[in-house]
Amino acid sequence: MDWFTVVIINLLFLLLGYALGRRRGLLQGEKHGMVVTPLLLKEEVLSRGICPLCGTAFFTMEEQVHPRPDRLTE
Repeated sequence: MDWFTVVIINLLFLLLGYALGRRRGLLQGEKHGMVVTPLLLKEEVLSRGICPLCGTAFFTMEEQVHPRPDRLTE
């Protein structure tokens, strides 16, 4: 084999490894996002007291003990 054939074969293997690694990484990232997203939404709800999906406000545990005047409903 001449050097040109060796270079082409090496480039093909490099491209194949890159493609397979990228696909595997994207799949792992998608799985990680599915696991982490509910936790991030719960964290936002508990810290802000407002649902990020529908915008419904509710009282946090701290506000039930010491309610803020601007969030009182009667």
